[in-house]
Amino acid sequence: MTGPVGDPRPEGALDLLDRAHDYSLDGGTIEANSDESTGNLAPVRFKLDAVVKEARLKQGYVLARGTDDAGTAVVIKREEFVDRARRDC
Repeated sequence: MTGPVGDPRPEGALDLLDRAHDYSLDGGTIEANSDESTGNLAPVRFKLDAVVKEARLKQGYVLARGTDDAGTAVVIKREEFVDRARRDC
């Protein structure tokens, strides 16, 4: 998701999403100059409405999986996210 996340009427894909619905976001990693997967990131569960209202979600921060078993979303610094992804993948 790109900013401005807090825009009450964002343009594009966010217009198609229900802010009250539970969503799950996941992904993977690949080496530069390659199409082969090097790892998968665990899914992050979130409600779009909570994310849109999160004041800390700005440049330099990312929505990431928390440490609980449910995979609830947290906002962390980008560097911490990259460190976690390197360890997990």
